[in-house]
Amino acid sequence: MEKNIFKIESEEYIVKNLRLKKALVEQGAKIAQTKNISFNKFVNIALEFAINHYEED
Repeated sequence: MEKNIFKIESEEYIVKNLRLKKALVEQGAKIAQTKNISFNKFVNIALEFAINHYEED
């Protein structure tokens, strides 16, 4: 009989202090609240999107 195992894989995170524009934080917080996610999760999604769509000059 095969045993099913519930496994949670964790990602590595670091703590970083950032200076962000007030308007961006307010807009991001509003979007995060609308989507029912944390502001931190929103920032990670936005940063990943920016990196994936970055084009060098």
